[in-house]
Amino acid sequence: MMIKLFKYTMSAALCLSAMSNAALSAQTIELAADNCFAAGQRYAAQQASTLVAAEAASRNGQAVCKVVILTQAKNGERPKREVAYIPQ
Repeated sequence: MMIKLFKYTMSAALCLSAMSNAALSAQTIELAADNCFAAGQRYAAQQASTLVAAEAASRNGQAVCKVVILTQAKNGERPKREVAYIPQ
């Protein structure tokens, strides 16, 4: 009886641990996405452009933000799309 109870307690503890790790990684992803969006807004404002997308990425083993902006073109041409990688 005691062995079965220990076995179920350990299984429950492992499940809770896995769920809490998943929740922590989801929070980390949300925070990185929020930080990248804010960094993208600053970058777009510096370039006098419009922010299209911002997401967390990895480049050469470093955490970066991949930012996509549109810069207005002159003489009625299409806007220019630019992708930039900003350190987090």
